[in-house]
Amino acid sequence: WFFLLSALVIIPGLISLALPPGLRLSVDFLGGTQTELRFTGQPVGEGEVRPVSEGEVRPVSEGELRAVLARHELGDAIIQSTGQGTWLIRTREIKPDSPLKQEIYADFRNEFGTFEEESVLGLDPEVARRVAQNSVYAVIIAAIGILIYISIAFYKVPSPFRYGVSAVFALVHDAVVVLGLFSILGRYFPV
Repeated sequence: WFFLLSALVIIPGLISLALPPGLRLSVDFLGGTQTELRFTGQPVGEGEVRPVSEGEVRPVSEGELRAVLARHELGDAIIQSTGQGTWLIRTREIKPDSPLKQEIYADFRNEFGTFEEESVLGLDPEVARRVAQNSVYAVIIAAIGILIYISIAFYKVPSPFRYGVSAVFALVHDAVVVLGLFSILGRYFPV
């Protein structure tokens, strides 16, 4: 039964990974821009903004932010609330002095009032490619380390290498299950 349950998760997951877009990778693996914004004012009319009280923040929803970004062909941005009216927005690369950034910020001001740019982090696509490549190397080295450690730790047991191979196989199985589930869920939800 356990093999059947495992196959029911792994096979659709592998198919989902093989079909485009596969996994929805973040800025860390694709390159792009990560911006943290804190909304601090209320729009009250055309071009007018009412500042909120000290310590108060303007409530903005993820859907409202996504709608503004979608108008600028950034609807696939990853948007996360970090609490207290602060939002983390990850998009494809946007240069700091680009007209696109100025247009987006103008729309944010018109719709949500004033805001503060807490931080901006840009990640070059080449650096992101190397991060992804080094992640794969780290997993391979960890698997070899596990294999060696278990083989040495269980040296008194007959066929200790077999236990190491079983442990690495279980590790790969668990990773494929998680990757497959994220690939499937990423087709329907922003994960």
